[in-house]
Amino acid sequence: MSPENAVISCLRKPPARRFVFSSTAESFHRWSVEEYLRGYKSGKFSPVDVAKAIIDAVKRSDSAEPPLRSVIQMNETMILEDAKAAEMRIKSGKMLSALDGVPILFKEEIDVAGYFH
Repeated sequence: MSPENAVISCLRKPPARRFVFSSTAESFHRWSVEEYLRGYKSGKFSPVDVAKAIIDAVKRSDSAEPPLRSVIQMNETMILEDAKAAEMRIKSGKMLSALDGVPILFKEEIDVAGYFH
């Protein structure tokens, strides 16, 4: 079974949502793993598109009044490099897992390579 089908078989189908990336906060919302996989597979968007949208959303939330500051550290270069690598794997049919290209955010108390703690 493909990674995509494995995830889909484990999840209930969520309500359909628009796959829109823009600079407005209203268009940014949480998506399911299934929605990311469907979008990647169909070519509606890529892991790089998602990474850029998330980086933009974090920056906008930090520049709001008052600033949200929900993300303590963000290595944009690493995020984009990882997204590009995931995109290449997805296009070549060699996904590492069903979560390849799906963004995640770690809480500060977890050690992550490339970030200080």
